[in-house]
Amino acid sequence: MDTDQQVNAGTSAALASVSAARANAENARSNYARMQTLFEAGALSAQELDGIGVALEAAEAQLNQAYAGYTQARTTRDNAWIVAPFSGRVGRVWARVGNMSASTPLLSISGSDGVVARVLLPESDIFSLEVGQAAYVTVSAINQQSIPGVVTAVSPTVDPVSGQVAAEVHFDDPDNQLRPGLSGRVSIITESITETIVLPVSVLRRTRNGYQVAVVVNGRADLRDITTGLISRGDVQITSGVEFGDMIIVLGQNSVIQDGPVEVVN
Repeated sequence: MDTDQQVNAGTSAALASVSAARANAENARSNYARMQTLFEAGALSAQELDGIGVALEAAEAQLNQAYAGYTQARTTRDNAWIVAPFSGRVGRVWARVGNMSASTPLLSISGSDGVVARVLLPESDIFSLEVGQAAYVTVSAINQQSIPGVVTAVSPTVDPVSGQVAAEVHFDDPDNQLRPGLSGRVSIITESITETIVLPVSVLRRTRNGYQVAVVVNGRADLRDITTGLISRGDVQITSGVEFGDMIIVLGQNSVIQDGPVEVVN
């Protein structure tokens, strides 16, 4: 930047001032030492010696002022360097030749140690969210691939404007597939259940009262009302209505009727 030359020039000028003030102070000390010898020999009055002492104090003060100016110039020079807090890759560059950069950003840098997603979640989840919970992000730009992450921050309050809860999720992304600004769907695992029945959401039949599934019993369709639990990534937990070992119709389930014959075809 053009100001680098000005900062370096200011530092050089401050250093020159220190050198000149130091030489002046050393000369004043030597002169005071000689005059003090003459005063002790009776060749110089006390008033004259006091005047020379005042000149020495002024030279010392000038040297101290020069040191302070040099320290300030060095601080200004050090502050002129903008150092990234992490290693990364330069993204967008806003600065152009001839532009002023008083309060505008110069450029953006994306780090190689992962990506942070800031998400807003329903207020009903505020008591289910915790730091350390597992999460994943599904990004359409990389063929709907899901990348695992972890919750690193959760707001303890609900945003008064949006009525949602803010959270941050960090994704390590060791393969460097994520890029800042990509759109994706972030899911946070707030609860995990094992040893349960899980079916794809697509096999459910919607009714006025809820959902059904079509089960094959002795070659005939049995439409059973079910209750659902957790839903995750296109799968739904079935808490009642079917048992382990039941044969579920997963294609054509909306075309069968209660107790209607079922024929499995290729």
